[in-house]
Amino acid sequence: MGTLPGSDPSPTLATQEWGTEARATAPTTDPIEGLPSGVRLLASPPGRARQMNYGAQRANGDILLFLHADTQLPAGYDEYVHTALQRPATVAGAFSLRIDARGAILRVIERTVAFRSRVCGFPYGDQALFLHKRIFDEIGGFPMLPIMEDVELVRKLRRRGRVHTVPARVLTSARRWKRLGAIRTTLLNQAFIAAYLSGVSPDWIARRYDRRHSSLATED
Repeated sequence: MGTLPGSDPSPTLATQEWGTEARATAPTTDPIEGLPSGVRLLASPPGRARQMNYGAQRANGDILLFLHADTQLPAGYDEYVHTALQRPATVAGAFSLRIDARGAILRVIERTVAFRSRVCGFPYGDQALFLHKRIFDEIGGFPMLPIMEDVELVRKLRRRGRVHTVPARVLTSARRWKRLGAIRTTLLNQAFIAAYLSGVSPDWIARRYDRRHSSLATED
């Protein structure tokens, strides 16, 4: 949660930057080795939703931004955040997506993401979701699910107002698309999301998702 190397925070916005990782040890706020000064590490119990909630609870700013470790924010991101959250009826926002690799299929995926997030108002967690901490607390934070926590968070937010996607793009690693192939990865992800929205148990989806990634690790 916050910014990582390569981002360009503007002095107009005071930022508090946290990283979270799963540990069985006591919580810590030690500096993260290799990251800029001011970035702090929080150790939390495992689980992505639990980790993000843990970091959000300890943040004392008015606005929360959830950034994946393999994703880089654009220059001037703070202005985009402030402008988006000032829009009428807007309760949260996200950035457009750019995948860090060449390929016509990846450009099609980016355009599909742009349509889903801008036209349908449904961005995912890899687009650096942001919102006021007050709203986050009111809806109970990320639901404690083994998977699809970002999808469910956005569903809750959409019931309260608009989720606005700004034109500026975050840059995310292409690793997950390269490992299985862009088309196959996209189809599998959409199948998992469709299953969740149809009422399939998140635990079952998580097991299938983990099994798929375990098989890929074995192949590697």
